[in-house]
Amino acid sequence: MKKCFFIVMILLLLMPFILFAQGGGEKASEKNNEITLRFMWWGGDSRHEATLKAIELYEKRNPGVKIIAEYGGIEGYQQKLFTQLAGGNAPDIIQVDAWWTDAQNKFHCFADLSNFANLDISGFDRQFIIDYGTIDGIIYALPTGINSPMMIINRDVLEDAGIEWRDQWTWEDILVEGPKVHQQNPNRYFLNVDQYTATYYIQRAYLSQLSGNPTTLDDVYKLGFSKEELVQVYSYIMQCYELGIMQPPEDSLTYKEKSEQNPLWINGNAAVSLNWTSKYADLKGNLKNLDVAVLPIMESGAKNTGMFNRPSQLICINDSSKYKEACASFLDFFYNDPEAQQILKDVRSVPAVESARNLCNEQNLMDPMIVKATDNALKNPGVVDSVLSQDVVCLDLLYNEYENLVFGKETPEQAADTLMNGWKSRLAELEKNK
Repeated sequence: MKKCFFIVMILLLLMPFILFAQGGGEKASEKNNEITLRFMWWGGDSRHEATLKAIELYEKRNPGVKIIAEYGGIEGYQQKLFTQLAGGNAPDIIQVDAWWTDAQNKFHCFADLSNFANLDISGFDRQFIIDYGTIDGIIYALPTGINSPMMIINRDVLEDAGIEWRDQWTWEDILVEGPKVHQQNPNRYFLNVDQYTATYYIQRAYLSQLSGNPTTLDDVYKLGFSKEELVQVYSYIMQCYELGIMQPPEDSLTYKEKSEQNPLWINGNAAVSLNWTSKYADLKGNLKNLDVAVLPIMESGAKNTGMFNRPSQLICINDSSKYKEACASFLDFFYNDPEAQQILKDVRSVPAVESARNLCNEQNLMDPMIVKATDNALKNPGVVDSVLSQDVVCLDLLYNEYENLVFGKETPEQAADTLMNGWKSRLAELEKNK
């Protein structure tokens, strides 16, 4: 007991010195004008590695600034960000998606990027910023790149199955040629899809070709398609499963929003992945004989191509940040510095800044497949997809009904009714709260 008492007394006597030492450390930090910024983004490994390398270079040049990287996959990212914005603890620099304006009321949280003298935005296409990074005349975000949808095709799988190459596929072609892959090798399938890629690049694109409209008519808060059109698309998707064109859902849907991680694709056993150009590096992996084509189209009667170009992502500055000028300085480096441009090259797709595009072209830093896919998409424009269809609730309904459909819980007609009723209800709610 005496020994314990003695130890406690010593600790009590030393406590003021311990507290002083801790307080002195905080004062030293302030004295050195050290700034800590948080930068949050999503992506795959190649994007993470390049962005971390660019951050390291910036910190080396600016020893008074520390940037904490907060990164991961896209799944759950939006919900996490909106929770942070609502709670007032969001990062200083934030990557967002162009279609997350279902929460436009939250974008007042972002700083007006035209107010920073140390951030040069002259290299961006002005109209691109107006279209995708401006609300009520305020530039709240800058695009990271130009993103286009594409078919990424493993030519080896096609050749093994005796399927001829084509630059333009039709949905009907896939029903005829697609089964040959699984018939030639029972471990292979024509399409590598998950809930996201199936609903975005098949369901949305096909619906747009049928209707001639975006998924939702945002001005009037209505759906841009009919039940008959949705049933047609759902029936097509079920045909793909029944014919062995797609891997069974119990195997593929575990890779929700991460289809590039599906061993089917990694091991070269899928002919086609559908995705954005910004995902090409992750999908390429160690595969050697890849090529790209535009998204499939109806054999006849399509009202538009179903193709759409958009920013890869957008980057904002949190208006609540204590260090907005430092954030702007980093973004100027991120977008405009030649060394940063060399590091980041095309990990967020074709750069949105002209000098970065020129540098990447001159130094062959962009994969030619990304350039080809972007050119393809720009030559085949369709209806720009809608904002409201990217609402979190709408997306949850979309994925849930896809799962109900492919696991046989609902028929195409039942799934169409459920999705449309749910979306109509949500659109009415969004209109009421606009």
